[in-house]
Amino acid sequence: MESKHISANEADQVLQEWATQSRRVCFAVCVGGIAWHSHWLGTLRGASMGRWVLTAGHTTNMLCTNEYQEIIQTEDDDLLGLRFAQPNGFAVPGFEVDLFIEKRDGDEEQYAPLINKIVQ
Repeated sequence: MESKHISANEADQVLQEWATQSRRVCFAVCVGGIAWHSHWLGTLRGASMGRWVLTAGHTTNMLCTNEYQEIIQTEDDDLLGLRFAQPNGFAVPGFEVDLFIEKRDGDEEQYAPLINKIVQ
């Protein structure tokens, strides 16, 4: 996977592109490298520039790209990953939000290989 640091505006552009393609997103909240809240969600939607909403069933998650000091984009043929770290004004070390967007339309059986890539 290729990785690079990007700005909040660049993250917004990437998310806008993927939101228009209606791809499924894996949303993970991590502390110290351990994901304590991680699941595949429905599609990503923009609430307004810089604010993104991910909804699955009765759960709604919101991400504001400009609230993070570090954003890292990783990408290969199957996945696009965005790691949002060092949130502004939040004192818990190691807290981050990771989004993994599937690039190929697959069925449920094809998610196991994607999960293996995510945890690497």
